[in-house]
Amino acid sequence: GVATDRYVTVRITPSESEYPEVAHRYYESLISELTKDPSIKGAAVSTALPGTYAQRVPMAQDGIDEQQPGQYPKAGAVVVSHGYFELLDHPVIAGRDFDEADTADNLRVAIVSQDFANTFWKGESPIGKRIRLRPANDTPWLTVIGVVPTIIQGQPIAFGGFGDVVYLPMSQRDSNAMRVLVKGVGSTADQIESIRKAAARIDPHTPVYDGKTLNRQLAEGVAGLKFLSNQFLAFALVTIILASIGIYGVMARSSALRSHEIGVRRALGATNGAIIKMLLFQGAGLVVAGAAFGIIVSYFGMGQVSLLVVVGHESPLLYVMAGVLVLVSIVVGLATVLPAKRAVALQPNVALRYE
Repeated sequence: GVATDRYVTVRITPSESEYPEVAHRYYESLISELTKDPSIKGAAVSTALPGTYAQRVPMAQDGIDEQQPGQYPKAGAVVVSHGYFELLDHPVIAGRDFDEADTADNLRVAIVSQDFANTFWKGESPIGKRIRLRPANDTPWLTVIGVVPTIIQGQPIAFGGFGDVVYLPMSQRDSNAMRVLVKGVGSTADQIESIRKAAARIDPHTPVYDGKTLNRQLAEGVAGLKFLSNQFLAFALVTIILASIGIYGVMARSSALRSHEIGVRRALGATNGAIIKMLLFQGAGLVVAGAAFGIIVSYFGMGQVSLLVVVGHESPLLYVMAGVLVLVSIVVGLATVLPAKRAVALQPNVALRYE
């Protein structure tokens, strides 16, 4: 949902004993220190960066009858600092962004993703609507003040569905579990060192750890999927190779056994081209029959496999099926033509005695 280049992130967890219920003041001071550094172009904090999982919590809408516990729809909840969307170059598309006036003493507010707005207020403006997170805990109502384009808060796979997100201002939702995100110049190591120095000026006892680029953070999030996909790709390639060898062997043997028949046809006046064309048409018939059976079987399995298709991209399954069909057709064609050429190269009297 956002461009991820040139961002560096670290985790900083201020002590709950040193900052009880006022952790946002530490992070606000840290952001202020970071922006004083000329090598840092911008800084913000969030409980869940783009591409990482947001905590999913029950959600109630104003005007809808109270539901039983366990029946509330769920949405991702992400706490962010002021300037978070500006840092990501992800501007608000309706309403307004968080600002300094959104404090704990003022109206409780929230910004929602475009997917969230489409899910719960399709065709309506979400601005001014009220929602509650964890309604069973008698939490305060939140007024929607803005809408941002959807950022996937989770792995980018279709069955994730992690686009329904509610963003909350850090000044109204204290959390000691935030990740710092900066955009600057210089190497990753230099930017991490700049963050360490800024953190040390505020509190030298608060550790700065798990520093990395945002791209690496995202790569680590899908490392398991990539490993599995590579394993399945390897298995698929081995399967295709073995299947091709088997198909070639069967078809080549079948064509070779027809040398006697080919000799008879040539003795009766059939041309080499006509014989090869006949064999190719017969091989094509087997391909068509096999493809029809395979397409019928794969149609019922495609629904399950398509769950792994990346969001926002056209399904590659049809192209994969077409590629396999072309490969099998080529294998059958070679397995038919090569033995047939050897057979038609024989003199008819030799072919008639061929065993």
